[in-house]
Amino acid sequence: MSRLLWAFAAAAVAIAPQQEQRPVFRSETTLVPVTVTVTDQQGRPVTGLTQADFTVFENGRPREIVTFYPQMLMPGPVVEPSMAIARARETGITPATRRTFVIVLGYGRIQGPTKAFDGALKFVREHLLPQDVVSVMVLHRATALTTDHRALEELLVRYKKEHERMVGDVNLFFRSTRFPGICGGPPIPQKMLDGFDRDLFTDVLPPTALRNTIDLLLGMGIGTPTGEKPWQQQQTFRDLLRDLEKSCANLIDAVVLSDRLKLFAAIEYLRYLDGDKHVVVLGGPNGIAPNADVAKVIAARANDAHVTVDVVSTRGTGFAGRTGGRFAISGCDACRDVAERTGGSYTSLDYMDKALAKIDDRTRSSYLLGYTPSNPTLDGTYRQVRVEVNRPKVTVSHRYGYFASEEPAPLDVKELVAASRGDAAVAYGAEANDFAVNAVVTLPTATPTAAAPAEVSVDITVDLSVIPLEIVGGFRTGELDVSLYGGDAKQKVIGQAQERWALRADPPTYAAWLAKGLTRTMKVPVSAVPKFVKVVVYDRQTDRVASKTITIGR
Repeated sequence: MSRLLWAFAAAAVAIAPQQEQRPVFRSETTLVPVTVTVTDQQGRPVTGLTQADFTVFENGRPREIVTFYPQMLMPGPVVEPSMAIARARETGITPATRRTFVIVLGYGRIQGPTKAFDGALKFVREHLLPQDVVSVMVLHRATALTTDHRALEELLVRYKKEHERMVGDVNLFFRSTRFPGICGGPPIPQKMLDGFDRDLFTDVLPPTALRNTIDLLLGMGIGTPTGEKPWQQQQTFRDLLRDLEKSCANLIDAVVLSDRLKLFAAIEYLRYLDGDKHVVVLGGPNGIAPNADVAKVIAARANDAHVTVDVVSTRGTGFAGRTGGRFAISGCDACRDVAERTGGSYTSLDYMDKALAKIDDRTRSSYLLGYTPSNPTLDGTYRQVRVEVNRPKVTVSHRYGYFASEEPAPLDVKELVAASRGDAAVAYGAEANDFAVNAVVTLPTATPTAAAPAEVSVDITVDLSVIPLEIVGGFRTGELDVSLYGGDAKQKVIGQAQERWALRADPPTYAAWLAKGLTRTMKVPVSAVPKFVKVVVYDRQTDRVASKTITIGR
């Protein structure tokens, strides 16, 4: 990544306080929600428990349970989800009426030996409730959260048929472009990725229903920056880019290959949505956490977003060798740690259909508790949670902790997400392309100087075909946050500008926007002739971001 892009990112951080109002936070919390599942030795849900059967401990101290709701989910009304980022993270005590799943399909030939695709298809066909909201994350794509289970079923059928060929194409590309002793190599060709899109999604899902997994990762800096302990740091998007640069890798390849990055993207996808949220990872035994310390940090990230993680190993079990004269079964203890610390489950022993059926049973029957915290002051610390049930031989699952952190008021969430997405998009050396953005730069006629700056004019065209504008009073309405950054030949930022575009169009105007794109002109004052201009556009309604870098004079 060039020094210019890092300078762009620094400039974005520096000017953010001047552009946005400071969020107003709540200083105390009165109740902490925790969802608890209780299963017997056969993995079946234990029902009929009462509030008196539960004891909650926070940081080792028993707490008073104030609210208690047994949750038995049944088929109900189908309501399409809203992706508007307009609410704070879940803080109320409201019983769930449906579940939200992101199903992560790990990289590789994952059908055998657990029959991963057969199990996933059966889960979508037979186990989902009609009102359940689902997304599938595969290769470089994530589908929009939807209740259209038939479309996702068709996607799984297609990927089951094509995945060995697709994985073979990717592996062959790596074998032909990576050589011992040579750092890095070209990313997976866009032509190959476009071919995957055609084979998987044509006539199944429209472009508006597809997300780029990379763009979901742009939210990695939104959550609490630590793990369970203050010295455990959560990886941000910039950290990820630095680590990839050090290892001579690029982000496109990493997202396609890495179950862990898909998990991070899924967590950020769900962070500011309401309700009962689950990420189900179908992947290899060591895909999401290499050791216990990393597992705790990942679990804290998921707990911060109120997301439960389930992991099913698609490779089954194997033998790790002899221990004390006996064969030891291999697995992924760190993966188990991530799952259990978020209230989920891990298995490498079950066939996929059985494993996912257990997840369905467990998530249909649960108990929602609200208890008083050990300290109502939101001091930012991670607080340990333990729940006990006075029944013998049962397994109790719940998130192991939460951050007593300041929650943004609902109207401030948009500001925080927009700032984080835009900042990360600036730092990313490639382009964010959740939708298309083009730009034409017109330089000033006079040479600008620090004493006499001039304005660069930028004609920005945004493709609105994947940005659904709301209909209000017969007009299409929406908002776009647009930022411009200019850099000179010495890799220094020499100008920046931000605008919020309020969109309002009658039917003819909207039809013209769809046909030709929305074009508006912005001006950015510069103190020298720029060599680079970067445009970042963020749509709040769909939480999508796009960028375009224009190189001048080359």
